Amino acid sequence: MLNELYRSKYDGSIVQAYCRFTRYSEQTVHGEELGILRLEDASDINSRIIANDDLDLIRTMTRPGLVEVMLRARPGGLHVYASLLSIREVSVDEIHNGAALLPRDRCSQDAQTAFDTLLEFNESIPNPILKFFLSRVLLDPAIGAPLMTAKASHGYHHAGSGGLLMHSTDLLKEAGDLAAKAFPDSPDAVTITQLGYLLHDLGKVVTHALGAPQSDLRHEFVTIQLLGNHLAWLNRRYPEAANALQLILDHCAMPAKHRGIGKFLGADIVIWCDQLSTARDHGSAWGQRLSRRAANDAGTSSHTALRSTVHG
Repeated sequence: MLNELYRSKYDGSIVQAYCRFTRYSEQTVHGEELGILRLEDASDINSRIIANDDLDLIRTMTRPGLVEVMLRARPGGLHVYASLLSIREVSVDEIHNGAALLPRDRCSQDAQTAFDTLLEFNESIPNPILKFFLSRVLLDPAIGAPLMTAKASHGYHHAGSGGLLMHSTDLLKEAGDLAAKAFPDSPDAVTITQLGYLLHDLGKVVTHALGAPQSDLRHEFVTIQLLGNHLAWLNRRYPEAANALQLILDHCAMPAKHRGIGKFLGADIVIWCDQLSTARDHGSAWGQRLSRRAANDAGTSSHTALRSTVHG
């Protein structure tokens, strides 16, 4: 990651990193013409301006996108400066952890812990197909960057900038713990349940974007639309996983009074975690009771008991 430049800027060592190239400009500094390349990833560097004197090399980059760079760091005051040794465009299929290329600096201070949870979760997914699936979703320009600032609601819960990210990672571990009890022999089912929880409100990057007016558009259907191409990609490589994730999203999209019991237990777990996260942030007594019951049911392993936990 680009924060390695800070650690190496005084010894001239070479840093190799995947990142997002966002823009390029040229300027003259002390009579020398330089190219200024802006690179971003999930590092906590305040300024990611890369200066370089090989203009022909930089000018090969004509549009923003994902790149792999090799840089030789050098001292540069408050900014991160480096000589660019190589740069090439890469496809999303080369990125193992899409969260590592998201713009952390767009997250509010309150959402920084949620960002770390997302970063760690993407890195920890054991199945490479599911890991690449999440990376592809997060690197979708219509999804990843807006997720950094979208709200989870217009006022009821997690209503500030980054609230959607906070809500969607709040009980990611708990969703995995419940799924592990429900599917003790299927680590993929555990991951799919966690993915379902992480992505269940994704449509709010459109309906609850920071500064967006309230809309009658149902975010659940926007979620399914946003994930359509990504689920098709997953279906070609792991149809069982795509089907299970679709069952979760379809279950979430049903009106609560008609929802009933899910066709896949992971869907019930997602609904339960969604409701608990909402209630806890809202501060309702129901949320406190649900938290206590969750603690009492921590040793639950049977499907019947788990259904009781998530449906009350």
